[in-house]
Amino acid sequence: MNGLHQFYQMKNSVIVFTKRHLYLSVFIFLVAVSALVYLPALTAYFISDDLTQVSFLYFNSADLLNGQKWDQWFLGILDGYLYFRPATYALTLVDFLAWNQLAFGYHLTNVILHILSSFLVFLISLQWTRNQLTALATTLLFALLPSHAGAVSWVAAITDV
Repeated sequence: MNGLHQFYQMKNSVIVFTKRHLYLSVFIFLVAVSALVYLPALTAYFISDDLTQVSFLYFNSADLLNGQKWDQWFLGILDGYLYFRPATYALTLVDFLAWNQLAFGYHLTNVILHILSSFLVFLISLQWTRNQLTALATTLLFALLPSHAGAVSWVAAITDV
């Protein structure tokens, strides 16, 4: 295949992108749409439970890295609820080590996770329906669903992203 034909194929007078370029195009589109929609969240500060988690890490991250206080951190005793969400708390610790008290970084992590989740919805939809348009519509619906706005813009709601 030469030139533009390596990017798409003609089937019944309809352009069908090759799989690799379709995936790349959808991913770039999701990044652009999510960046546009969630740009205000990137400029927000911490709210509610975010402050509890970040302040705990601020004062106890050295102890956690030395293997202490994991029971308090992983069991979620901080905010009065007993949640066992080790992956979530480990990701929050990594966020803290990368961003310290810079709220932008935590929000950026949530937006990136939302983009990856949306892309996963595209891949699953494409696998189930075998229809690119249906998969794209499903992905857009998922990515722009208003109920995700809270989870994406609230740092402590990373479990819902």
